[in-house]
Amino acid sequence: MGIRKSLLSGRFIIAAILVFLSWCMGMTKPLPADDWFSKFMLIQGTTTTMHLMLVFSCFAGGMGFCEEYEKKYYRKIIQKKGIRCYVLGQIGSAATVTFGACMLGITGYLGVLMCIMPAPEENVLRWMSEAMFFGAWTIEHYTLVALLQCFLNAVLSALVCSITIAVSAWIPHKFTVLCMPMIIFFVNITLAIYVLKLPGIFDWDNVFLLLVGGSNTLEVFFGKLIFNILFWMGLPAILFMYKVKERYQNE
Repeated sequence: MGIRKSLLSGRFIIAAILVFLSWCMGMTKPLPADDWFSKFMLIQGTTTTMHLMLVFSCFAGGMGFCEEYEKKYYRKIIQKKGIRCYVLGQIGSAATVTFGACMLGITGYLGVLMCIMPAPEENVLRWMSEAMFFGAWTIEHYTLVALLQCFLNAVLSALVCSITIAVSAWIPHKFTVLCMPMIIFFVNITLAIYVLKLPGIFDWDNVFLLLVGGSNTLEVFFGKLIFNILFWMGLPAILFMYKVKERYQNE
């Protein structure tokens, strides 16, 4: 019921529109692209577009705990359903609503782009296929590749929102929580790759950006994707439950 209300709320619609507009801003950049597929994939790699997309999509579902904490409503839900149900409900609802807002906004932008720009030529697709790991599949079904990239963006937004929800248990301040997606993305890329030098499976660019080409086969790609979904949904849920339980017992 909470997810249904969130999907029908004004915040969800606003978030989807803002995601759409953030991608439209990328159309003004002087990128070397004469077709919609190249334009979409090149805008996909810009930092500004990614940061705005994460912030705006998380606006749809990232502040649920802050609002319930202000009204102490979370205590009533925990008393009625238990701490585990509350945590799973919060994480699941936030991730679902964020995924939906991001997917709606990006696919809307992709549809507009396809209407105003020509289709890619074969030489463009061949160049793109060399940068990815799909090979001939890219050339034959490039529209599905673009839709897959939309899906990956939405998944990344949902995972970032899950981490944002966990952070909100420590800092239940709306403005701070709204800024967290951009900070989380920057910290992950910087900390995981340049400081801790973790394996590529923790590198969100290699996992969620097809143009980076961090996987050699579809099996490796889906393995990385599933790992990231389980890890970045599970860890925030544990941290969120720990802090919410502490607040519930001490306040």
